[in-house]
Amino acid sequence: MDFNLPENLLGFKTGKYKPEDFEIVDTYRYEGDSDPGDEATVYALQSKSGEKGVLVSGYGHSSDVDTTELLKKIKNRKT
Repeated sequence: MDFNLPENLLGFKTGKYKPEDFEIVDTYRYEGDSDPGDEATVYALQSKSGEKGVLVSGYGHSSDVDTTELLKKIKNRKT
């Protein structure tokens, strides 16, 4: 699944999910070769029921406040 953020929820074509129902399984950070604006973070998510998906967020100056706040509500498996 590729998630988006409608109404501060994790959204996908099959519905909307509360961030508390997911955990961050892994995080991948990508950087452009020469442009710092080409940075992004990909979050691998898994729900309590086993559904998996990704959420992509800009990094640095292109980060999104709504995404940052939502990610704070999702438990990180590695912490």
